[in-house]
Amino acid sequence: MKVTIISVILSIIAIIGGVLLNFEEVLWNEHANIKNLVVTLSYMSVWGLFLLIAAKSKSQGNLNYFFWFWLSTLLSSVIVAFVQANPFSLSVVFAPFLTLLIPFYGIRCFVEDFVSLSIIIAAISFGMSLVGYILLRRFK
Repeated sequence: MKVTIISVILSIIAIIGGVLLNFEEVLWNEHANIKNLVVTLSYMSVWGLFLLIAAKSKSQGNLNYFFWFWLSTLLSSVIVAFVQANPFSLSVVFAPFLTLLIPFYGIRCFVEDFVSLSIIIAAISFGMSLVGYILLRRFK
């Protein structure tokens, strides 16, 4: 139980930190810089550590949280890609979904548009969800 609480707190800190550190560039639609890339890599490292802790402790709670978090991120990235690819604007509707995607803004160092960014985030999220699902099934 203690491992689960620590892991969840660590992940919340990573999410809030990623959002706060990348928010200005996202807000002004600036091209990502090295700081954003470092934030994204750090964010992914924290989630890698989270997965390592969850797998080592065989914690169903942590693995469940990991799986559902990444599934939510996958859904968010697909919704954002869909909205960005269509001519209508629903920015108010999909604003809550952006919270899970802002920490990944450093990937924009390598891509220009948000549709491509969302697709890359969707691929990463799918992979992370799949790993979480496999580990959940393995440790049951």
